[in-house]
Amino acid sequence: MLDKLTISQSEIANDIINRGLVEAAFSLEQIIQSEVNIETIDFLLNNENDTQLFTLKDSTSTHYLIETVIKGEFKGVCYLVLSKDDVNKIHKKCLSANILESNAPNDIMMKKAILTEIDNMLSAAVITEFANRLNVNIYGDVPKLRVVEQNEANQIIRKEAKEYNCLLHFNAVLHAKELDISPDFLWLLDDDFVNNIKKLATN
Repeated sequence: MLDKLTISQSEIANDIINRGLVEAAFSLEQIIQSEVNIETIDFLLNNENDTQLFTLKDSTSTHYLIETVIKGEFKGVCYLVLSKDDVNKIHKKCLSANILESNAPNDIMMKKAILTEIDNMLSAAVITEFANRLNVNIYGDVPKLRVVEQNEANQIIRKEAKEYNCLLHFNAVLHAKELDISPDFLWLLDDDFVNNIKKLATN
């Protein structure tokens, strides 16, 4: 857990993160019209481990990695990580049959757009909670979608963690039972996030 924070600071960080994830789960429910539960939340202070696996989704599956960079008074990046099977189920739930079966450029764009829109709504829910609770001005950049293999996904995330000098990361699994999807929702945050937690705890 957040073992470099005091107990009270850790409780504040957990509460802010958990509330943000609850709002994110609710946003996902509105899109896919299916109950969503937060199955697991793992927190880790960055240990500079070059072999660390940020996502443990099926290594045989293609991964859809949707990245949103956090800008403003603290920096970071979040990822929505979907398996190919997750994506197929979301498309089937949210798009019409004629779009699903089409390879027309506009329909391919629509398939990508529904994924980035989901990421946009989920990341916005967490960012809004962070901004309100910590009284900071932060926002998410335009989401970027990449289709990669698991090893490449972890390499990309590991590289970003170093680039943003991220001190803390947390990963939640959002499980939609009816659709049987479990996307990873991963956040990497720099030390300004932790500093803002410490500042809030003293007030």
